[in-house]
Formats: sequence, structure tokens, C-alpha cells
Amino acid sequence: MDTIDRSPLMPPTARAAMLAQPWVGALRMLRRRVQDTSRRTLAAIRRQPLPHEAVNDSGFGPSSVFPLNVPWGHDPVWMRAARERRSSLMWGVLASTAFATLLLAQAQPLDSSPWLASAYLALFALLFAWVSAGCFTAVMGYVALRHGDPHSLTARSVQHRKLNGSARTALVMPIRNEQIDTVFGGLRAICDSLASGEYPELFDIHLLSDTSDPDIRVAELASLAELRAQMMVVNPAMARRIHYRWRQRRVKRKAGNIADFCRRFGRSYRYMVILDADSVMSGDAITSLVKLMEAHPSAGIIQAAPHACGQTTLHARAQQFASRVTGRLFTQGMQYWQLGESHYWGHNAIIRVEPFMKHCALAPLPGSGGLAGEILSHDFVEAALMRRAGFHVWIVSDLSGSYEQSPPDLIEELTRDRRWCQGNLQNARLIAEPGLHPVHRVMLATGAMAYVSAPLWLVFVGLGLALSMTTGDSSAALGSSGLWDTGLLWTAMVAMLLAPRRPARAG
Repeated sequence: MDTIDRSPLMPPTARAAMLAQPWVGALRMLRRRVQDTSRRTLAAIRRQPLPHEAVNDSGFGPSSVFPLNVPWGHDPVWMRAARERRSSLMWGVLASTAFATLLLAQAQPLDSSPWLASAYLALFALLFAWVSAGCFTAVMGYVALRHGDPHSLTARSVQHRKLNGSARTALVMPIRNEQIDTVFGGLRAICDSLASGEYPELFDIHLLSDTSDPDIRVAELASLAELRAQMMVVNPAMARRIHYRWRQRRVKRKAGNIADFCRRFGRSYRYMVILDADSVMSGDAITSLVKLMEAHPSAGIIQAAPHACGQTTLHARAQQFASRVTGRLFTQGMQYWQLGESHYWGHNAIIRVEPFMKHCALAPLPGSGGLAGEILSHDFVEAALMRRAGFHVWIVSDLSGSYEQSPPDLIEELTRDRRWCQGNLQNARLIAEPGLHPVHRVMLATGAMAYVSAPLWLVFVGLGLALSMTTGDSSAALGSSGLWDTGLLWTAMVAMLLAPRRPARAG
């Protein structure tokens, strides 16, 4: 069946290598630094120059693709603005955390256990800093929405830019045992929008199937034939540029699926737009992403902010409402202080293919167990590797026409969240990788903290319970000053939690 379907549905291959380098790891990097320092010290003592070191098979050495000091380009204006904004965020978090921790310390009963109280305060400081970082990010987003941001990438800045035929772009949708109506309904909307747009000839659509269920694969082929027949009426040239590839060896999940596409067809395209099975993007949004890439040749990844839509269940509608009310504040806030070192969420984004193939191949994590093996949350890691290679990663928050679907129920939500939890905990192993930008190290850490914080809150409550059991009458021990500090602390915490939840009406 595969030999029959492959030839009419796949374009000619243009094979290229996409090689993954092994991860260094914190201990190996520390050992390497010690060895380099020792060798240089001995060479200085002997007054002998160090011999030239070529790259060895493991990827180490001064000329390695994983250098310890990566030239992150020149220092444009936005980088200086980013440093100032990150300093403001850091000092805001530190000041508010110190103030809240001081209030909590003053509210502790005098006869409390010093060891329990110290652990209680330390854990509170960490968790309050986590909450306040989100609050200050949302506040920055509100300020940016109200007053604008001259340093961010905007779709408005390229709306009149023209494109030429060299900006060929692949729309890549990896799928695996998906709902047929969702996949091909979204594809039909994308194809119709592109066909009626300015540059339909620049775009090819690639459906990359990892489907293991034979019945679903038959349904995919039937729906694909129907889609191509429908597009033959609308735009015959675009209908012939809708491609389908089924992978027999389904390794490394979504990241491996995309890497396989890059090895087979990546040389034929300058850019690729990554779509999930439930993604829908308008032709104008996709074209704007290509224009932004053309206008900013140092950009490696540009992420569009997707809006949740398309579901009717109570759970999904609640998620969509929350996304609409507060999502824009957080997205704008992240864009405000991250600028060219932003997040990549794995879909609804455009990628510069050549540097992605050279620098973003993912090796499995060494070891055994749940935190080893293939990387599940590949998007954060790919963004960090792209930035390490000298290219920038941006979020564009003002781009309309980018959509995704939320999980329809709690079971689907928890299934996805479990996968994200494992992936983000895996990524924490890469925080010490050499050459990563500090902002992307923070992203890897906060990704893990998003899931570690829940058990930490439970431990915090347990410590509070233990403290209350080891002290006497806490209300008598507190006094009026302690009660005042407690009330002020509660007010500060509630404000931190509720301030980002106000509607983003500005802008």
C-alpha cells in the first residue's frame, strides 16, 4: 500500500543531513572546564603555546558546535532594552518577595521551631517569587498594550512588504491517529485562505502521518483525495502541492517526524510553518510570518500567539474564556521582556529551515528512566538551540488568524499535562548545557517549576501545619502587630494572584 500511495503524494526528495550532537551535561561540562584550566595553567608554566585542537568525535573542543562562549551577535537597541526590562522584572520579583517574606517572618510565633520556621520561610520565598514573576509579567504586558513597544516584532510593520519566489515555505502538519474531521477541516480552511491570498504559489502543504491504526490511515488517504479534488476546483496548482507522507519507522515522536521531513525535503524550502493537528491559520497570518522572516534575516523562529477556539464542552469553553481574558496579557508581557530570546510552543510558528537543520537536531538524553531517552517537550529545547546558534526567537502577539483547540475534557487535559510534565522535567537536565542563552536557561527552569510548584505548595502547607502543632496559642503569640502583618501578607498574595486576571482591553 505504501509503494502505491507514495509516488503521487510526495514531491521529489532533496536529501540532506540533520545530525544530532550528544548532550554535554553539567558534570561533563564542569570536568571539561577543569581540564581546560589545568592544561592552560600547565602550558603557561612551561611557557609553551597550546596546540590547535580540532573537533573530536564527541563534539568537544574550541571549534565545537557546542562552544562555551557563543557570539550572540551584535548589541542592537532591542538587546539593551531587553536587559533593562529583565533587570526591572528581577528587582521587582526580589523586592516583593523580600517584603512578603519579612511580613511572614514577623508573623511567626516567638516559640516556633527555628528549623521548621526557616524551612517554612525559605519555601515561601521560592513560591512567592514564582507567583510574583507571573504577576509582573502580566503587568508588563498591560503596560505594553497601553503604551506600545517600539522593540517588538509586529505584523503591522510588514503588511505592505512584497515577497519574491525565493521565499518558498512548507506548511508541515505532523499527525498520529488524529480525528479526521479536525485535521482535514482545518487543512481545508488553510488551503482556501492561502488560495485566495496574495502568494499561493509560495506554499506547499505537507501532511506527515505517523498513524499506526490501519483504518485511520485509510481514512486519511480518502480525506486527502477528497481535499485535493476540492482544491482542483479552487486552485489546481495548490491542489498538486498538497503532499502526504506516511512514516513506517515512527521514532522520536513529533520531533522525529519533523526531522524526517527536513532530511527528505528541507533543502527545497527556506521556511516551514509548524502546525498541530488542531491548528488553523489564516493565509494572511501565514504570509505575515513569511514577511517577518524576510524582513528579519537574523530571526530563526517566529511564534504566533494562538487563540483557543472550536470546542463546545464546558471544560474547553472555560479554557477558551480564560485564554481570551488573560492570555493576551501574559503573551504580551513575555514578548516585552524576552524580545528576541522568546518561547517557541511547537506549533503555529515559522522556522528558518537551514539553521534548524544544522543546529536543532535532538539527541536522546543519556541514562534510563522517565527523565532519559527521547525529548518530549522538544520546542523549548529547539528554541534554546536556535538562539545558541546565533539566531533570534520572537513572539508576535498582534498577529490575528492563529488558532488552536483546547482539550475537550479533563481526561484529555490531564493526559496532555502528564506528557508536558515529563517533558519539562526532562528539560531541566539541560539547564547547564554550554552556550545556552541565560534567558533560555531560565525558561527551562521555569518549565520544570510549573510542575514542581504543586508538590512544593503541598510541602509548604505541611510545614505550616507542623509549625502550628509545635507552638502554643498562635493568636496570643502573634499579638496585634503579627495579625496586621498577616492581613497585609494575605492582601499582597491575593493581589498577586488576581491582578493578571483582569481583562486585556487595552491596545
